[in-house]
Amino acid sequence: AFESKVALWLQDDDPSLRCITPPPEGKVGNEQIDVYGYRDENTSKTVVIGECKLRREGNETKRIAVEEIQQLRRKVIAARKYEEVKRFLSRDGISVEYEEILINNAIDIDDQAQRLIESETDFKIRVLHVTIKKGWETSDELCIIQGRWWNFPKHSV
Repeated sequence: AFESKVALWLQDDDPSLRCITPPPEGKVGNEQIDVYGYRDENTSKTVVIGECKLRREGNETKRIAVEEIQQLRRKVIAARKYEEVKRFLSRDGISVEYEEILINNAIDIDDQAQRLIESETDFKIRVLHVTIKKGWETSDELCIIQGRWWNFPKHSV
């Protein structure tokens, strides 16, 4: 349920983004992708790959770890291969960029994970912190109250 709520939130936040629900299955290597979407412009396309990392209620202080960023990178690499095959078969000539999003309800990020995000040069990594309505684990309704993008400075490598 969290993944579909995130896809809807992202589309509301960015009307040019269209998420595929469910994401492609069995076509992106061995990776299960939580959120998969496209942002189309005139001569280019951005493929958006999202990884949802939901912390249990009361465990939001568990910081985002470098392993979670690395897992997201593996998924984007698999999606890149999938998209390259699709583009080769369609021969449309449109340039493609990739954007990674880690969606979470953690209230902080590990220093190493932040450094990995800041030093990334192949992909644009974004982190979306969502606030979820209290009591979501014992309720039938998981509700994202708000989302806030975390900004990290880019450093030269």
